Amino acid sequence: IQRNSGTLKIRTDQKIVYLRNWDDEKERLKGVTRLLQALVKLARTTNSEPAATAPPARAPELAKRAAGQR
Repeated sequence: IQRNSGTLKIRTDQKIVYLRNWDDEKERLKGVTRLLQALVKLARTTNSEPAATAPPARAPELAKRAAGQR
């Protein structure tokens, strides 16, 4: 992102904005593909921690108590 600071930005809502003019749709798709491949490569090399897992499901009796049922 720092290398492409003129065309690539991260908004405050964490969305990536890529400002680029391509001549036609085919070039645009190739460019977006290259950008996504670079992001995937970056994510794979910097993410050394295992992916977060979902919390375990509640036991049925705990879920009923939390909902006010018995």
